[in-house]
Amino acid sequence: MKTLFLCILGLAIPLLVSTQSRSPELSALLLRAATAPAAEVYKLALAARAYPLDAFEEDARAQLTSLLTPDQPQLREWILLAGFVGLEGPLRRLLAHEDLPRDFGQSIRLALARCGDQALLTQLMTRVRRLPLNDAFVYQVAPLLAYVRQPQSVGYLLEIILLDETNCTPADAETPGRIPCAYRLLELVAPVLDGFPLRIDPELGQLIPPDYPAAQQIARQWIQSRQGDYTLLRQAY
Repeated sequence: MKTLFLCILGLAIPLLVSTQSRSPELSALLLRAATAPAAEVYKLALAARAYPLDAFEEDARAQLTSLLTPDQPQLREWILLAGFVGLEGPLRRLLAHEDLPRDFGQSIRLALARCGDQALLTQLMTRVRRLPLNDAFVYQVAPLLAYVRQPQSVGYLLEIILLDETNCTPADAETPGRIPCAYRLLELVAPVLDGFPLRIDPELGQLIPPDYPAAQQIARQWIQSRQGDYTLLRQAY
C-alpha cells in the first residue's frame, strides 16, 4: 500500500492505493468519466489522481487518452493527469486541435513540461522567475511548479525556501504580520522529494510539528547539504 498526497492547487488529501488490486478499478473509473454527468466528472478526476503512475497500464492509458478531447467535461483535470502519466503524443495532438478553447493551452504546456519538454520548461521558468514573491505566487504559481516535478521547477521552490524575505501573510487571516513565503512552500516540496526531513499531517496537509521557523531551518540545512543532489518522487501525482 502506498500513501499519496494530492498537492496541486491547494489539495492535500491522503489516500491509500494498492496498484495490484485496484488497477482494473482505475480503468473502470476512466471509462465511467467518458459518459458521466458533468457534476460527477470532477470527482472522478480527483479519484484518478490518487493512483500511482504504475497503475496506469495500457487500458487505463487508452481510456485517459480518449478523454483528451475539446468537449470533455473537466478537460483541464484530464490534461494535467495526462502530463503525470506521460501522454506526450495525445497532449500535443490536443494542443493542435482546431476546436480547442484557448484557455486550455497553458494547461497543456504545463502537462508537457511535466512530460519533460525542455523548451516549454525553460519558457515557464523564465516567466516564473520574473514574478514577485508574494501570497499570489505561493497559492497560484508554486503548486504548479510542484506539479511540473522537474529539477528546474522544484529547484526554484528550494531556492525560495533559502530566502529570508517576509513577503507573505499568515494562512490564518486573523493573525497579523508578515511571514516568509517559504513556510507554505515547505508543505509543497515535502511530498515530492525523496528523503526530505519534514513530515506532513495526513489529515490537515500541514507540517508535523507545525513549528514553521524550526522547519525552515531543518529544510535549509537539508537543501544546502544536498547541493542539488536529490531525487524527485514521480510515482504520485
